[in-house]
Amino acid sequence: MNTYQHFMALIGSVIIVASCKDTAGERKDVNAVADQQSVVDTIPTRSNTSPTGMGDTIVHRYINLNTGEPVDLYYDPKARKTYSVNTNEPIEFYIDMNTGDTVYGQGRFIVNNFISKSDAGTFKLNADKIKMDKDEIKIKEGNKKLKIDNSTMKLKDGDLKMKTDTVSGKIKTGDLKKKMEGDRSKTKG
Repeated sequence: MNTYQHFMALIGSVIIVASCKDTAGERKDVNAVADQQSVVDTIPTRSNTSPTGMGDTIVHRYINLNTGEPVDLYYDPKARKTYSVNTNEPIEFYIDMNTGDTVYGQGRFIVNNFISKSDAGTFKLNADKIKMDKDEIKIKEGNKKLKIDNSTMKLKDGDLKMKTDTVSGKIKTGDLKKKMEGDRSKTKG
């Protein structure tokens, strides 16, 4: 991710977190929509799928949610999937032990409170709250809506509307409008 995308993700997260606070200023128990996209990526990326030798000491930072076992991971950006280093099998859900977040391995979206456990004991995305296609994720929680695809993110939450892509962004609230393009921005309010 380039610096601008990190900046836009950070701005979007701050706005979303601020809009998800209750009247006492405390964060609600349900996760904020901002938790849906991780800003810092900690999984190594590898374009091929053949395992390579790792060092003698491995610190397990991830837990496979379905097995409960520690797992070493790598991400294949072409397949958009996370794999186990040892088995080379895709990992659907895992827990990042550094943050405590549950992550969907396909696309690496944080899906806290958006998964459910089936009677068979496997985990799946909660279809009432989240929908995923190949390059797109849609999340609805109450009156909040978030849509992320290849390079565009859209958010609606009451009076707040936000749209960003890799080069520009727009934020609109009840009395404020801000447009950003490249290194320029324009504010009305």
